[in-house]
Amino acid sequence: MHSPYVIKISRHHHRISYVSSLLSGKWLCGVCRQNIDCGYGAYTCDKCGDYAVHSRCALRKGVWDGEELKGVPEKDDITQDAPPFDMISEGVMHHFLHDHHLRLDDNILYDENKLCQACVLPIFEGNSYSCMECEFILHETCVKSRRRIQHALHPHPLTLADKSDDISEYGFFQCNACKRFCGGFVYKCPMKECEFDLDVRCASVSEPFDYQGHEHPLFLSLDPKQKPICEARYKHDDKHFLTVSWGKEVCEKYWCEECE
Repeated sequence: MHSPYVIKISRHHHRISYVSSLLSGKWLCGVCRQNIDCGYGAYTCDKCGDYAVHSRCALRKGVWDGEELKGVPEKDDITQDAPPFDMISEGVMHHFLHDHHLRLDDNILYDENKLCQACVLPIFEGNSYSCMECEFILHETCVKSRRRIQHALHPHPLTLADKSDDISEYGFFQCNACKRFCGGFVYKCPMKECEFDLDVRCASVSEPFDYQGHEHPLFLSLDPKQKPICEARYKHDDKHFLTVSWGKEVCEKYWCEECE
């Protein structure tokens, strides 16, 4: 089977190219986190000297978008997108998903009825931006959510929007990662056939994932049956609460690279 020469995968920000062998040394696959045999073909990044991926992992459905990019110029760099807001004056900004100006508020009094319009979590600590004309409010961290992201869970770039195309009559969409229903901002795939939506909370999870309840960085495992989750998760120990799953065809989880 012929392997495409240049491709783009969901797990890395740069394009990767096929090589028939790797330089001698220890190589870990950027997808499955397993060792790569240097004598076999793999995909490497020309810009990151230490990044490589098994051919079988790189070409996996949901990781690769199926496009051969050899000879195709790079013309769509999401890292060069405009910021999601414009500063109007000190402490006043305009967010691209709201019509009115937002003002910085650093004197937060907890109110369970005040919810961030992006992540739909309460405003109870840290700075926020509130609308000068209506009840719209955003956490300062949510204000900085990028217009587009490349997320490990999907091969196409995702675009930030104030609502999903698949929104229900009650004003909610279902996140493809956590399966929760959400009424906040959504990162959605512009490819209609994908019908892929992520809420802002799940979209903020990246690899490696540093979880405050565990001492080691966490990575996505494509096949948790072969790469078992940290065994201590079955015990009553909050230090090993690691599991997150999604998807219709594959049950993927976060696993600890050191505990395994």
